[in-house]
Order: sequence, then structure tokens, then C-alpha cells
Amino acid sequence: MASLTSKTTKRHALAENQRKENKMASSAEKYLMKESDTTQGVENEEKNVCIEKDTKYSWFVCACAFCTQIFVLGVLHAFGVFFVEFIKEFKSTKGTTGTY
Repeated sequence: MASLTSKTTKRHALAENQRKENKMASSAEKYLMKESDTTQGVENEEKNVCIEKDTKYSWFVCACAFCTQIFVLGVLHAFGVFFVEFIKEFKSTKGTTGTY
């Protein structure tokens, strides 16, 4: 009889802990837990997805980002060429020119 009572008390304690955890879980966590249990809904949704073509504006933004990246990296890697001109312009040594 004592073992039966201890088992029921453990069950009640576990159930109480689960209730507390469920209350503390945010709505996003509950949504994710619910979605992970049902994979059929996700598969059905994937079949109904309509993929739109990229617009001209998105390609324009992509091209601008590419050009900006090339320009920035080009300036960084060509600093040695500019450094020689800075030395001539400031008419100073390499150390003092580098501190500016």
C-alpha cells in the first residue's frame, strides 16, 4: 500500500510540474510544439505555395549591393597605391603619413 501511495504522489507531482511548465511556456513555444507534432499540415502547405518571380527592383538592389561590395573591397586592397601618393602629397615620412 505504501508503494501505491508513493507512485500516486509522484504522478501528482509530475502532473503539477507539467501544468506549471505549460503555463510558463510562451505562445510561440506552444505554437512550435504544436507544429512539430503535425507534419502533415506542413507538407500540405508546401504543395499550395505559389512562388513569385523576382521583380526588377530586387535585381536592381542586388546589383547595387554587388557594385558597392566591389568598390569597398577595391579601395581596401588598393590602399598601398594610395599610400605612395599620400606620402608625396603630405611630403613626409611613411610613419607620419600612416598616423593620419
